[in-house]
Amino acid sequence: MDKNATDTDSQSLKLMMVIIQPKDADLVLDNLLRNDFRVTRINSTGGFLRQDSVTLLVVVEESQTDEVLRIITFCCHPHAELESANAGMTRRRATVFVLGVEKLVGI
Repeated sequence: MDKNATDTDSQSLKLMMVIIQPKDADLVLDNLLRNDFRVTRINSTGGFLRQDSVTLLVVVEESQTDEVLRIITFCCHPHAELESANAGMTRRRATVFVLGVEKLVGI
């Protein structure tokens, strides 16, 4: 293994996969970064409605998940034009998956 690589014991780490609307992405990203969270942004497309979205990947301590959820809730808003374009189908403001991290390796 590279002597500069880091191998973190990750028993309490969580990977938060946050899927949001592009209109909310910059505000969410800015607020997460301002609160010292590291974030990876991936432009994505939903499979069902086939509309653009943004997926954010955030690795946090388990105790920080509520803070990330608070930021997402504060920053994401329903967008009426998207609701009407999808014939009454409700789009969530955000979909968040919180997954346990078995191992975190930085190379």
